Amino acid sequence: MHAIDAETVKVNRKLKTRRWNGVLALVYLVFATSLLANLVIVGAVPALPRAGPALSEAISRQTWDLHLYQLAGSHFNELTGLTGLGVDVLQRALGPGLGQIEGNLSGALLHYTERSYTRLHAALHWLRWTPPLSLLAALLLTVFRPREVHTFAR
Repeated sequence: MHAIDAETVKVNRKLKTRRWNGVLALVYLVFATSLLANLVIVGAVPALPRAGPALSEAISRQTWDLHLYQLAGSHFNELTGLTGLGVDVLQRALGPGLGQIEGNLSGALLHYTERSYTRLHAALHWLRWTPPLSLLAALLLTVFRPREVHTFAR
């Protein structure tokens, strides 16, 4: 039989812990980045020319997550001056859908959340769900991370 010494086991545990912590850091980075992107982009919805008021009203009435991003993001954009960036992203993403959203209170959210006018708009659908899912993954990774076992020595 091949004997495994205690030092080898200790090194293997440290490597496993480092890999786990690296994955955990990556998941937290994805969470922070996606949350920031949602705040900037959805926070710029009220500033959209023509279509902004209808879409903003529909978001505040019908969906809690986008409404939260919109409220916090509009304040964040005011502080940082990123409203123009968010408006540019929304205009490129929605493209031809902006005309259909304008003045359409009942269907504005449908055009934003259910249809994809461009690849960027399709990516925004995924971006909407990235913060809660990555936060859940980060919390689970944190709870189940490998820990060092301490024993009482005599």
